[in-house]
Amino acid sequence: MYKRNCDFCNKPIITIYHPDSPYIVYCVDCYRSDKWDPYSYGKNYNFNRLFFGQFKELLFRVPKEAVNNSGVNSNSDYVNHAHNNSNCYLIFNSGDNEDCSYSSGIRKCRNVTDIHYGENLELCYEIVNGVNCSRCFYSKNIFDCVDVYFSMDLRGCQNCFGCCNLTRKNYYFFNQPLSKEDWDKRVKEFLGSSISVSKALNKFEQSSLSFPRRANNIHKSVDCIGDYISESKNVKNCFEA
Repeated sequence: MYKRNCDFCNKPIITIYHPDSPYIVYCVDCYRSDKWDPYSYGKNYNFNRLFFGQFKELLFRVPKEAVNNSGVNSNSDYVNHAHNNSNCYLIFNSGDNEDCSYSSGIRKCRNVTDIHYGENLELCYEIVNGVNCSRCFYSKNIFDCVDVYFSMDLRGCQNCFGCCNLTRKNYYFFNQPLSKEDWDKRVKEFLGSSISVSKALNKFEQSSLSFPRRANNIHKSVDCIGDYISESKNVKNCFEA
């Protein structure tokens, strides 16, 4: 995201286009208004010249919208492909979120950061592909989980640390059951500083190599090829669909 001026009204704007790019960029208000003539950038086609050269010239003449958003994004200037977000910063391809930052592909999330591909998350950090989770950190492919750390491929789990391929488990530490008191004690050893977090992440990455993994993440789909596909049919070479 960049700062530059609208090429129509000259007011400062936030846009996806670099200030030094050759494109004409309008702020959202100007772009969607009737203040300019869409025929003004038209040009006749020259049959004696190559098509793509003329098409490139047309691309540079046609005004571009500063950002591609919809709905109302309140206090969320640094977002793109966003819909109805509030108090969000640097989120993309996302909608209906509140107090979120540095994320992409998120929906209906609250107070999350560094998320890729998540829905209905709250108080989460560093999650890839999470749904209906709260207070989860540094995890991937987790669903309906609470208080999960450094884990992968969990469903309906609570209070799990460094775990893989578990369903409806509570107080597990690197796939081993513990009492609540022992679990709390072991977890505290790995949290509290950036150094200890790095150690926990490295330990989990090594531990996870001993567990089988899904060939792909395709759910409720028929005749599909790709990854992270849900409720689809006859989809080929697609991802996050």
